Amino acid sequence: MPILTSAANLLAKLCLNLLKREYEEDYVRVIVLEDIGKIFVPEGVVELTRGTEYSLPRWIAQELVDKGVVELKEGEIGLERLAKIAYNEESTMRKPVFVKLYPYFYHLIIDEVRKLYERLEAEKTPLILSDVQKYENYISTIGKIRVRKLINLLLVEPPEDMFTKLSEEEKILYIMLKNILAYWLKSLRIEKG
Repeated sequence: MPILTSAANLLAKLCLNLLKREYEEDYVRVIVLEDIGKIFVPEGVVELTRGTEYSLPRWIAQELVDKGVVELKEGEIGLERLAKIAYNEESTMRKPVFVKLYPYFYHLIIDEVRKLYERLEAEKTPLILSDVQKYENYISTIGKIRVRKLINLLLVEPPEDMFTKLSEEEKILYIMLKNILAYWLKSLRIEKG
């Protein structure tokens, strides 16, 4: 059994690493705060001038945000928004209804929590620690409810609009579970195919 557990863990890790790479290469809008000049992006060279907006891969945008020369236009997912998502998910816990999430929702939250930990390290205030705990509680609530809903849908036809409301992380989980279950059912002749 340990070899099966290791193989399943490896598959999950590989899929999450690929998603993280996609997340980092996803384009985000930035507002340029200072003249930066020319930078290299996958499409070639762009010149970033103060007061303009550009779409850049997230990893490049984050480097520039860290230097204080651009700011992300999309902003963060705040605690208020997370609380609303958690409330809506809890109120539809027994129904196959999903709140629409950002494409890389869980990775965005991981980044928010990482930034809070960095602030906590620098400022050491109880308010920041409280925010970290709230983020972690909300993401736990949201994630567990949504995974439970996805698992409940594995043997039935999912709602038509389900995939438009799932994060990329949830889509890959659903597809993996659906394919593993289909293979298992067919291999053991539980389902014809």
